[in-house]
Amino acid sequence: MLMVIETDYTQKDNMRVLTQLMLTFSLGMVASLATDLFSQRYYVRNRTQIVFNFVILALMMLFYTTLPQEITLKAGARIFILSLAAHLAVSFAPFIVNDEPNGFWQFNKSLFLRFLTSVLYTTVLFIGIGLALLAIENLFKINVPDNLYFKILIVLAGVFNTWFFLAGIPRQIGELETRQDYPRGLKIFTQYVLLPLITLYFVILYAYTIRILLTHDWPVGWVCYLVLGFSIAGILALLLVWPLRDDETHRWIKTYTQKFYFALFPLIILLFVSIGKRIAQYGITENRYFIIVLALWLLVVALYFLISSLKRIKFIPITLFGFVLLAGFSPFNAFSISESNQLNRLTKILEKNGLFSAGKVYKSSKKIAFEDEQKISSVLDYLTQTHGVESVQHLFNQNIETLCNKDSTLSYVDYSSCIMESIGMKYISRYESETTLTNDEKVFSFNIQEQEALKVEGYDFLVNYTLNTSNADVNNVIHQHFLIAKDSISVEISASRKQFTVVMSDSTRLMLNLGAMVSLLLSDGDFNQYDIQPEKLTLQQAIENYRVQLIITSIGGSYLLNDSNNQLNYLQGKLMVGKIK
Repeated sequence: MLMVIETDYTQKDNMRVLTQLMLTFSLGMVASLATDLFSQRYYVRNRTQIVFNFVILALMMLFYTTLPQEITLKAGARIFILSLAAHLAVSFAPFIVNDEPNGFWQFNKSLFLRFLTSVLYTTVLFIGIGLALLAIENLFKINVPDNLYFKILIVLAGVFNTWFFLAGIPRQIGELETRQDYPRGLKIFTQYVLLPLITLYFVILYAYTIRILLTHDWPVGWVCYLVLGFSIAGILALLLVWPLRDDETHRWIKTYTQKFYFALFPLIILLFVSIGKRIAQYGITENRYFIIVLALWLLVVALYFLISSLKRIKFIPITLFGFVLLAGFSPFNAFSISESNQLNRLTKILEKNGLFSAGKVYKSSKKIAFEDEQKISSVLDYLTQTHGVESVQHLFNQNIETLCNKDSTLSYVDYSSCIMESIGMKYISRYESETTLTNDEKVFSFNIQEQEALKVEGYDFLVNYTLNTSNADVNNVIHQHFLIAKDSISVEISASRKQFTVVMSDSTRLMLNLGAMVSLLLSDGDFNQYDIQPEKLTLQQAIENYRVQLIITSIGGSYLLNDSNNQLNYLQGKLMVGKIK
């Protein structure tokens, strides 16, 4: 990680290799810990341990070679799945053969408390060292590089925190089954804080379910995350108090556990209905697939603890481990199912409008419905951004990369808009409505190429500004004030008149006209540009004793096609001000 920080961002190949190595070794370390714990607990022979190590090394090499050039959302999700599976394996590896429920709980309790302790120690150390460096910098006027703090955090989190945590892992795992100690603080926190909060949120979710039944307003969206989050939190809370269930003074825990899992069923039904509604409207994506998998896992866990006479708590991480790997790497994994489903949605909409035949997309010769045009845009957004252009290339005769990436210097290519234009339609964002389209209202956004350095010769100071219409006054004017040493300046922009004004401490006003610049950019017909040459978004002005240079890094707004006027919504960039001597 330190090498990644030190590497120049322009050296993309080095950055990529170092990032991939960091991900590979971090994943390999957790997997090795799981196999070492298994070997230690069951006295595996040295030769077998060597075989385990070679298998893990081979899997690390395979993982490294299969990582893409850039870590996309799809690749990131796979990495997270593998990391989660490896950490789950650590929790049950020493108990996968033996049935030692108390030993399993004691082992994971030790890991949990050791993790919290290591985080506390790391945080205190970082704050202490950081304050010491800050004191040295201010008292002795010694310059301390800003990135030194981040480097210290990386060393503490990556080295100290890891070593401290690993040093606290129980050594005599076989003896944990006979231990009966239970941390008093954990007991108080779980009984009097965590479980009451879980109960409160369950009451809220049940009230929401009753509201649905009365109003027939079926759930969509984020209710899925609420149900999943509080259900899983409830299971973890019950795991924390699991050893107390047979205590005479805590018999209520056994009753609460049984009623909790029974109470999960209506919420699981709510979860399935909610995600089913979303899938019926927008199809399957990775997020929705994972929600389905977690809902199925919750159902299996709830049934197990209600029906099974064993009720072994290691069933929870072992089943989650299996569900996670199936979701990420089975033939019916989240990525292949989502891509296939969305491609099927795309071809059905195109076929419905006479734009798809014999496996190929054809250019539209007629106007299609707004809703279908918006759906096609949305599906293309998902496929090209999540699965890459190659996921839709087979549907087109022309090469999409060649068609859309005419300027190879661009860091971002809007494939969805390009593809829509090539088949005779226009891209419609999911945020646009048919009313907006009827009024011919368009949204524009312009951004400059990244600059490595700015020449500030002739100017006294440079400030960063961000102006947004959400902060506009009654006259639709946005203000921002700066105080630098004895000089005071303020900037303001009239969103409707497109006037940028710099007001100096002596009331001198320098005005720059943004309207002409925006109109010139809009005349190209490309309303979303991400790599504009900086000089096209730079304005200069000099008056009396001052000169200013306005560098716009990002500007956006809206306008009507049948009206030459337009509205600015936000402006961001750098302002340089100098006194003329």
